[in-house]
Amino acid sequence: MRYPKEALASKIKGKVTIQFTVKTDGTLGEFNVLKGLGYGCDEEVVRLVQEGPKWQPTTEDNVAVESEVKVRMKFALLIN
Repeated sequence: MRYPKEALASKIKGKVTIQFTVKTDGTLGEFNVLKGLGYGCDEEVVRLVQEGPKWQPTTEDNVAVESEVKVRMKFALLIN
């Protein structure tokens, strides 16, 4: 994760929750921010999910189905 420069400068911390669809072929789409912080944090969570490992679709009776997934990520300032 790259802490957004704007969020660092403004000392923003907290949690971002996003929701997206995992399609039957494992691709991702329809990203929505359910709870955001702004300052680039919301976009960073979406970027991490999009650039991360491929997702496996949910299956029902051994058939892939679309599903909605929620991901929450915490942004915390580390003070040295």
